Parts: sequence; structure tokens; C-alpha cells
Amino acid sequence: MPEIKPMNAFGNNKSKEMEFSMKRMVSDFIFAFVLYITVSAFLLMPAAASAAITYDEMPGYMKDGRLAAHAMGALDGRAYSNSLEAFKQNYAAGHRLFEVDLQLTSDKQLITIHESHRISQTSTFSQEQENVHFTIMTFEELCLLMLEYDDFYIITDTKYTDGRQNKIVFDIIAETIKRTDPELLKRVAIQFYNTQMYYFLCANYPFLRDNYMYTLYMTPDSDSKVIEFVRRARIRAVVMWDFRAEKNFVAGLNNSGAAVYAHTVNDINAALELYDNGVYGIYTDTLNCEKFAYSQIGRFLPFDKPSQSAETSVTKAVNAGLVPQFLQMKYAQPITRAEFCALSVAFYETVTGGEIAGRAAFTDTTDVNVEKAAYIGLVGGVGDGKFNPDAAVSREQAAAILARLADAAGKPLEIKAAANIVNSAAGDRYTREQAIVTMLRFYNAVIKK
Repeated sequence: MPEIKPMNAFGNNKSKEMEFSMKRMVSDFIFAFVLYITVSAFLLMPAAASAAITYDEMPGYMKDGRLAAHAMGALDGRAYSNSLEAFKQNYAAGHRLFEVDLQLTSDKQLITIHESHRISQTSTFSQEQENVHFTIMTFEELCLLMLEYDDFYIITDTKYTDGRQNKIVFDIIAETIKRTDPELLKRVAIQFYNTQMYYFLCANYPFLRDNYMYTLYMTPDSDSKVIEFVRRARIRAVVMWDFRAEKNFVAGLNNSGAAVYAHTVNDINAALELYDNGVYGIYTDTLNCEKFAYSQIGRFLPFDKPSQSAETSVTKAVNAGLVPQFLQMKYAQPITRAEFCALSVAFYETVTGGEIAGRAAFTDTTDVNVEKAAYIGLVGGVGDGKFNPDAAVSREQAAAILARLADAAGKPLEIKAAANIVNSAAGDRYTREQAIVTMLRFYNAVIKK
């Protein structure tokens, strides 16, 4: 009988541990080598010429993102919920850019929660959900929400700086987006917190690079070091505390090709001061797009103003009470049927001095301005009880509505005269700006009668 040797106290586990250790050493070596190549390439890369970022060069999230809803925005006045309910509330208020905190659970779920709401770092997703009164989402559920609402962007705030945790987090982000819809990559901005994390992301997830945002609250680097890094790395956005956003620092970043966001700002005057310092956007809990309308701040913000030729007319229309706040932005956007109803109702109630009391119902909208406009006979449905509120308004339709509006206000106007007023607004498309100019001219024509 062959001699039976005593088994090691660890049995076969020791060999398995040695095998795992070897695999981990190889993995670490490969990662270190890739990181070395990435850093070396960065250091050898010629510095980009200093130039302020232009609107056309901006990533999509920046073009529609002067205001970022911090932690999905406040929910009934309370910050940091990162919840589905907060998203819906702030989306309805006009936000289209949402900063969201993402944390790992012990069961390897990446969920929308701030660390201040967590039970512990070892809790599961279900335990965290049971601990709060609002709806937490997994990252997969967040991606599905982005498919349902196809016009908003997110900024990730993961807060992890450890390489191994970041590998788990960004593997989940990358794989979930790839599995859900690769086009979502264009709508996800990634915050990184120091230069080491930047190198890590470049080495492992280069396809996310276009939307990197350098967030400074964890970095010890001086202003000059940050500016130099931003210039060399061609970073498009830098995020910082509001108190750090001093004019010279912001100007240095702007001239190096980066737009600057400041956080977290809930006072409109403080926000305006930051804009005056050259800050492009802010993270906010409670401010919304309507609070930044022209009539609230007394001036237009960059990239959200009418054309130079129309600015005087738009200002007069706003001052006359003819333009609802939500239409005091995105002036080049084609105006919809519902939006033209809002302009028409504002005109009617301004001229008559009273609110339209009645309502006419449709099955595809509950917009109060549509219901008011239909009640006084300005507009009708498209059949089957529907209104089609998001369809664009043609000039012919606008002229017909204006003729009915003049009659309803007791100031009759021939359809030909109404058509002339509409057609006097230049341009191929009938935009918000042109509709506002039209309404001012219509107002002047009716008032002078």
C-alpha cells in the first residue's frame, strides 16, 4: 500500500489560494503596465493651445445644462434623496441635467443613494430601500428611466477613489449601458476626483472620455496645477465648491478650454454672482429653470438668449406680460401647439384683465393653457378627443389662432392682417422667438385699434 502523507492543515485550499494570489499578481501587473503607458502618453502629449470652449464644442449635457439638479434635486424641499420621486418632481420643473450619487451595496448593486442615507457600507440594496421613504434605483433602473425620458442627462458622483472599488463601479456602469442601449453613453457625464482616477479611467474606459468632468473637492492640487492639468488633458468641464470659483481661477480654466460648474447653490443672487465670475453652470437643490427666466433676473444668460435682432422685441413682450416664464428660454426651438396656446392665453388674460375660468378637456394633455384656449374657441382637437400638444405650429395655424384671439378679446382683426403679422417674423421655421415677436406685434396692432 502506498504511503499516505498527512494532508496540509489547509487541505487543497492552500493551492487554490496560491493560484488566486498568482492570478491577482498578474492582473495587478497588467493594470499597472497599462496605467504606466497611459500616464506616459499623457506626459509626452503636447499641451493644447489655450482657447475658451465654444458652444459647438460642448458635450450634449452642457448645452442643455446650465442648472444641474444636485442629487436629483430636492424632494419637497429636502435635499440628497437621489430618488425617483425627486427626479420626476425636478424634471417637471424643467431640469434636464441631474447629478446623482451612486453607491455600491454588499450584494454588488450600484444604487442611487447618498452616503448620509446609508445604513452601512455592508448593507444590501433591499435593506437600504427599506430604510428610506422614497424610491432608490439601481443603475440599471436609472438607465431604463433614461430610455423612458429620452432628453435628460446624468452626472455620476461615485466618491470612490480606491482603484478596486472604481473597477467594480465602472464595470457596472459600462456593462449596464452597453446592455441597455450604447447610445446612453452620450448622456452620462463622469466625475473624477484626482489625476490618478483620471489615468485609471483613461486606461480602462476610454470610450467614456468625452464626458469626463474634473471635480475638485477631493484634490489637494493648487489652482495653477489644476489649470495646467486641464489644459494638457483637454478636460471640458471642471466642478468646484462655490467659494473656490473666484474670477481669476475660473478665467484660467475657461481659457484652457474648460467650462466651470459650481456647487451647491440655492440662492439666486449667489448664482448670478457666480455667472458674472465666468461660471457656466451650477449644481442646485432648489433653483429651477423658471427662476432663471428673463423676468426674474433682469437679463439673459449666455447661450440662452434670443437673437440680437429680436432681443429688444422679446424684452418688450416679457415686460408686457405676454410671455410665460417657461418660454423665456430655448428661443431657437420650434414652438409647439401647446406653447402657442400659452402665449395666446397670456395675451388674452393680459388684455382682458381676467383669468379664463372654463376648461375644455382632451385625452392626451392636461395642460391648463390648452384647456383654456380651447374653451374660448382659439383651438380645436385633431380627432378622437386628442389635441397633439407637442406638434409644431405652422404660420398658417398661428394666423388663424390670432384672428380668433382678436375676436375673443373683443378686438376683431381680419385673417389677412393676422397672417401679415405672423409672416413678418423672418425665418424658415416658426420658433419660440418668432412667435414671441409675432405676439408683441399682434398686441401692438390690437391695442392701438
